[in-house]
Amino acid sequence: MKLYEYDSETGLYLREIEAIRCPLRGIYLPHENTTETPPLEPKSGYAVIFDDGWRYIEDNRGKAVYNTKTASFAGKITSVTEYLPEGFTFEVPNPDEVWKDGKWQPKPLPTLEELESMRKAQVQRAIELEAYPLMFQSFIGILDREVVLDKVEEIEKRFEV
Repeated sequence: MKLYEYDSETGLYLREIEAIRCPLRGIYLPHENTTETPPLEPKSGYAVIFDDGWRYIEDNRGKAVYNTKTASFAGKITSVTEYLPEGFTFEVPNPDEVWKDGKWQPKPLPTLEELESMRKAQVQRAIELEAYPLMFQSFIGILDREVVLDKVEEIEKRFEV
């Protein structure tokens, strides 16, 4: 007699086995996690599991998962019973895309206010990198204050639009 074995935790079909017949009683001995009902035929993209009967479930094992908030790789599905959590997708994002309305879409262009804010931040960063060392030297008396102010003015001119 044939039996069909499935995983005790996931219900995933494992294999067909031959039941053992008890020579004294003449009956087949039951096995744990088996059924006499043959499993469903294999189907691409699906796993066959036993849960009070055979059924198909989507098989996502090995698929890459991406975070919809950060657009970053979050890992891979490793178990047949592991489902895609909320806030994640199998769709691969392209650079400069955001998740909107259930799909990756190009990031919207920045507003004029955002562009101005970015420009100011760039100017400030350039001043910090290039003029702050001069400010320190001015503070301790190595450089004249005017040299520092000239450098700040030069940096600001580089970023004028």
